[in-house]
Amino acid sequence: MKIPIRDKLLFLEAVFLDLIFRMIILFIPLKYYAFLIGKQGEKTSASEELLINNEIKSVLRASKRAFRVSLWESVCFDKALTVKHMLKRRGIQTTIYFGLQKDGKNMLNAHAWLRYGKYIIAGRVGMEKFTVVSFFS
Repeated sequence: MKIPIRDKLLFLEAVFLDLIFRMIILFIPLKYYAFLIGKQGEKTSASEELLINNEIKSVLRASKRAFRVSLWESVCFDKALTVKHMLKRRGIQTTIYFGLQKDGKNMLNAHAWLRYGKYIIAGRVGMEKFTVVSFFS
């Protein structure tokens, strides 16, 4: 209960966006919501000068809490979209990457991650195993 009201509001925003994106991903074909992802084939700057500021830290903290307590399974795609849109609302530009990987059974696995500057801020775990097939800014 000692969490500041600003952090509580960020948490509620993350829960709401995660739920919306989860429903969109599950029930609507990608071609109808691709515009929500960003401009395909464009990247934001990977400059080392960009630093993770308190605003980004607050969004990441709130979104991690939301993903942890949500009643549905949040996957990398809706997590990346949630964080991307929370940061975009605050004027912070990011690039979302989509990668594919073949597993031992010749099945394709997909993964999404989000980059701000030189930092991977969402979906970092396992991303190195995937080949980038598309990116959006």
